[in-house]
Amino acid sequence: TGIEDFIALTTLNCHINQLTNLNVTLNTALTSLNCQDNLLTSLNLTNNVSLINLYCNDNQLTNLGVSQITSLENLNCHVNQLSSLDLSQNTALITLFSQLNSLSSLDISNNTALTQIICFDNQITNLDVSQNTALTNLQVQNNQLTSLDVSQNIALETLHCFNNSINSLNLSQNTILTDLRCYNNQLTSLDVRNGNNTNFTDFQTIGNSNLNCISVDDASWATANWTNIDAHTIFLDDCASYTSL
Repeated sequence: TGIEDFIALTTLNCHINQLTNLNVTLNTALTSLNCQDNLLTSLNLTNNVSLINLYCNDNQLTNLGVSQITSLENLNCHVNQLSSLDLSQNTALITLFSQLNSLSSLDISNNTALTQIICFDNQITNLDVSQNTALTNLQVQNNQLTSLDVSQNIALETLHCFNNSINSLNLSQNTILTDLRCYNNQLTSLDVRNGNNTNFTDFQTIGNSNLNCISVDDASWATANWTNIDAHTIFLDDCASYTSL
């Protein structure tokens, strides 16, 4: 208590305590707030419109009010109990870490500056990233996705979407992608003909029982180098010519 008198405060680090309440409504000059690893259940920051960095992860938050903070660039709110998150006004957002919550949806259509979206271990059923063309790192594993369109995300380097129910992935437009983990889905179609296969550092598709064929840049090279696939899956330069026996 008493923090409200520091009206010129720009940085507040109060992490790793046992705070159950934090009122910074009068600290309107704050640009950085780190309150991670506490016992907070609610955090209302509607008055803190100058915030650029917010680290409120590892609490017990069921409510997080950041909708008025148009200057916010970095948001870490992972490991909480959030079931909703309004980011519609946070148009400057660059990084979002919202994993390990209870989110069933995530609207990031207005957050066109995002380069990283880490939202694994939620309950998200649909994720539209078509407006997030600056995205380089997308980690959506352990959700409830049935589809994922990353055709507009040509800057994408890392895609982790394992442990979902995705049935089709076309990565032919993702020409600098180097890390793909899409195992344990329901894939029937996977196109990785992006001209960059030889630069991949990780490629995992195991656990897709209906994925018989993967379209790649060079079938011989892929067969020799990408081994973390199901035994029944083969590589071809074009799976359109594949006929299962």
